[in-house]
Amino acid sequence: GLITQMVLWMRQNGRQMKAKLHAELSAAAERSGLLGVAVVAALAVAREGAETVIFLYGMAQEGDLTPLWLGSLAGFIAAGLTAWLAASSLARLNIGLLLRLSSILLLVLASALLITAIDRLIGAGWLPPLLDPVWDTSTLIDDTTKGGKLLADFSGYRARPALSSLLVWGAYWGAVMLA
Repeated sequence: GLITQMVLWMRQNGRQMKAKLHAELSAAAERSGLLGVAVVAALAVAREGAETVIFLYGMAQEGDLTPLWLGSLAGFIAAGLTAWLAASSLARLNIGLLLRLSSILLLVLASALLITAIDRLIGAGWLPPLLDPVWDTSTLIDDTTKGGKLLADFSGYRARPALSSLLVWGAYWGAVMLA
């Protein structure tokens, strides 16, 4: 819910935040020079970092920290490559497209977390599966193999989904599209 709310909020408020950030940077540069700009940048990153900490904390609750470490390493590498790309070709980098793609990826991750929660509620007996399974695509992509589990963890894919999960997934994406 937090990830989805953040993406939708950023879609509505991104332009105002950009204008405010530019004004803060200009004022900081006039008042304090580079140190002021560094402080403004650090505060902007810290706000985003808080969301990352919440997301990573949720992943750490799974028990096996290997995917968390691998994901964190991949994230640091991707961040370094993005910084290098931005520094080497900032004029050609389409920031709008980059932000749209990252928003879509965040929404896909949020839907995967939602499906995991629904699976746990069904497993605990708190939510009826309605029809289980609706289909079986495990011969194509089995979500118990390493590659299938990666796909399942990232996108919410289930080889044998329950109808409850499909209904919640459809409702989630319907609400996101309407918002």
